[in-house]
Amino acid sequence: MKISPLILCAFAVLMSGCASHPTSSASIKTYTLRLWGDAAPRLQMDLPSSFSMKRQRGADFDVFYFIERSTQRDMGIYVGYYPGLLTREAGVADVQRQSGRVGDLSIEWLHWSKDGRHQSETLVRDFFDQSTPKAHKPLVLHIFIGAPSAQDVARMEAAAATLTLKRSR
Repeated sequence: MKISPLILCAFAVLMSGCASHPTSSASIKTYTLRLWGDAAPRLQMDLPSSFSMKRQRGADFDVFYFIERSTQRDMGIYVGYYPGLLTREAGVADVQRQSGRVGDLSIEWLHWSKDGRHQSETLVRDFFDQSTPKAHKPLVLHIFIGAPSAQDVARMEAAAATLTLKRSR
């Protein structure tokens, strides 16, 4: 059986493309976000293990920052009682709305671009359910994302969709 040189060339190009761009996904890590107080529930979220996490504590809130320096993607999760939307604070006029999910809840993402950077944010109320201690039920999540492309923002929103509530012990 004789194989055409054109087919051999196409096969070689395809194989070199597969070898130089592996299809395996980055390893995923489950990050645990511990809120203040022993009875406080914990949040868990899956992100690529290449992200670093930093926590900022306030008097009645926490902010968790996730940063991937190599791709310039980042996400912040504010957990507190008095969130503020970045779109309002920055006076952003051209905001696109898109439905999405965070955990089991339907939410609305606000999308905009500024200085060549794509942004997204949402407020998540009622994330903490009836089994949560009374003091934590009114907590609100403010999730905010920044990335170089709209596709990167969508990937970060997909990671935010993995957010779950883990009961305290």
